Amino acid sequence: MLIPLRAGRRRVEEQLRQSEDRFRVLVQSLGARHAVCLLDASGQVSRWNPGCEKIHGYRTEQILGRPAATFYPRAEVEIGTPARVLAVAASNGRSEWEGSSLRQDGSTFWARVVVGALRDPSGETEGYCMLTQDVTESRAAAERAERAEQQIKQLNEELAQRSAQLAAANGELESLTYAVSHDLRAPLRHINSFARLIMEESGERISPDMARHLEAIARSAVRLGGLIDDLLHFSRMNRLDLRKEFVDLNRLAAQARSELEEEPGARRVEWKIADLPMVHADAALMRVVFTLVLSNALKFTRHRDPAVIEIDAPPADTDETVIRIRDNGAGFDPLFKHKLFRVFQRLHHESEFEGAGIGLATVKRIIERHGGRVWAEGAVDEGASIFIALRK
Repeated sequence: MLIPLRAGRRRVEEQLRQSEDRFRVLVQSLGARHAVCLLDASGQVSRWNPGCEKIHGYRTEQILGRPAATFYPRAEVEIGTPARVLAVAASNGRSEWEGSSLRQDGSTFWARVVVGALRDPSGETEGYCMLTQDVTESRAAAERAERAEQQIKQLNEELAQRSAQLAAANGELESLTYAVSHDLRAPLRHINSFARLIMEESGERISPDMARHLEAIARSAVRLGGLIDDLLHFSRMNRLDLRKEFVDLNRLAAQARSELEEEPGARRVEWKIADLPMVHADAALMRVVFTLVLSNALKFTRHRDPAVIEIDAPPADTDETVIRIRDNGAGFDPLFKHKLFRVFQRLHHESEFEGAGIGLATVKRIIERHGGRVWAEGAVDEGASIFIALRK
């Protein structure tokens, strides 16, 4: 009977050795990113892997036999955290804890700790396996994400508030537009009509000076009416719905040119229009853009013989389609190019070139509503180039 008992004991010992070898391989395979240590029933360190040495900073000979409380800051030890973590594991088979953990050099890191109870065949706790991860970076990332989420929430609230303010401002603008269109334009028409009526009925009885004064009144009323019309048109640009489609710019350029060309023989204008690309835009608004820019080019080349107006699409390094309208006209001082696209800003005296200073401002508003951009280049007496960039 002794032989079978000895053989059975050897099998059990071999199985224990193999089990221990597998456990050692498993622990070692976790590497330096995970600290795995075994604690005896009293909570003292009995074995650990290289990850423990890396994360906690202790060499094996320094830590063996020391209590698990060594890894906890004094504040946690004083409130009984190490003992409570082991007690929960002994009772439930497993416990988890997350908090500040202590290194050998006194520094701390944010740790996630999982403790599992090791049972003997009778079910009694004979030790613990403690897995520790350094989650300092992931916790910091989570905190950054939470702060970013709070910032986004705050920005959304501010955006909603500003949207409400913008809606209120648009409502006020609608009211102003209505007042301008109905309450101001009618009196201007009356001023113009009465001034001309006085001139017609007075005939030769009116003095030349009085006739000039009345003519100036009539012209000013007409001009102010034109300014009001331009301003109303400009204000509507933000309220029109964009109806985007694929637009043939060659067709739009030809239409705008046809509308603006003067009678044959009135002046010499050389049109140089390259093949233009298709763009995804609102066709009606893009037609307004071409009409306004080409109208400007014709106006400021009035004193050139011949006037040269070029339209092309130079290559761009960005994901944009760029259109250039270039002329050989009066040009402008580049120091003041930032004023070109502002409402009522003029770089030339009205006696030289007429206009209200709204055309290019309207162009800028339309292009920006498409998510694009517009800019100008030029020099005095060397012509000007208007660039329009739209997203592809």
